Amino acid sequence: MMKKTSLIIGAILVAGVLAGAVWYQFYSQPVGGKREVQFSINRGESLASISGRLRAAGLIKSKFIFEQYAKWRDLASRLQAGDYKLNTDQTIGEIASSLLAAKRESKRVLIREGETMEEIAQIFSAAGLFSTKDFLWAAGSEQELRVPYDFLKELPRDSSLEGYLFPDTYDFFVGATASEAIKKMLDNFERKVTPDLRDRVKSQGKSLYEVITLASIVEREVRKPEDMKIVAGIFWSRLAHGQALQSDATLSYALKDGTAAHSAAELQTETPYNTYKYPGLPPTPIANPGLNAIQAAIEPTATAYNFFLTDADGTVHYAKTFTEHINNKAKYLNK
Repeated sequence: MMKKTSLIIGAILVAGVLAGAVWYQFYSQPVGGKREVQFSINRGESLASISGRLRAAGLIKSKFIFEQYAKWRDLASRLQAGDYKLNTDQTIGEIASSLLAAKRESKRVLIREGETMEEIAQIFSAAGLFSTKDFLWAAGSEQELRVPYDFLKELPRDSSLEGYLFPDTYDFFVGATASEAIKKMLDNFERKVTPDLRDRVKSQGKSLYEVITLASIVEREVRKPEDMKIVAGIFWSRLAHGQALQSDATLSYALKDGTAAHSAAELQTETPYNTYKYPGLPPTPIANPGLNAIQAAIEPTATAYNFFLTDADGTVHYAKTFTEHINNKAKYLNK
């Protein structure tokens, strides 16, 4: 009996030593390398999500150990949303302490669905974060920003990030750079436009760039998710049959006029964004679409409609034939 008891005690001691060694290896020992990493916590983000992204960023060795430490110290509800500069030479405890640090002055910025890159730049400038010029340069020319994101690899080198600056409510520290803000928006795009959605795009024989371009048009044309799906279906059908998209939203992007309906003279404007004159998609997205518009472009609703218009109240009226469409114009637009 004593021998059995001794064996049990020995096993417990060995297990304790092993557990201590594991804890020391993953908790007390940093990843190393003295690499600074910009890390953000989003409002309402779960401990599991934070720990997973810390692990993916190479800041901690064990997601499990970080979560256990946070629960042991009752930190889960106290981790602060915001932007942080962490280092791979920090231990788990030091990283957790950094994420609890008193927040610097921050500003909340709302980027609405369908805002263009220029409109977003003006929003940041009005918030006093950085200049319109700095934002537009970073979003248009800073190639290093694109390297970590597989979904940007298909973009032409001379293209901007129009379409990929995901609309949402963001918190930024005063003193953040335009590049840091753009990275946060691209990270958000990567989370929201999931690998599953991107795989569905590939299975349809389309590129994500085509889908985002169409979604940006849909976003500027209609408001409700159900209308987005129907209008996306109309546009894809037109593209499949070689018809012009005839979207005033694309022409407005070139003319920078925000006009819902253009004159006969304006419809003759020479620009690749004039989808009345030129069939196919415009050369780039015309805005930054939200998730509803992107999902609509990936999973459109097939109908017999070929035309639509939006009245002054935002109600969308559909037509199967051009004659029906003309009648709808007379009924709903010429009041």
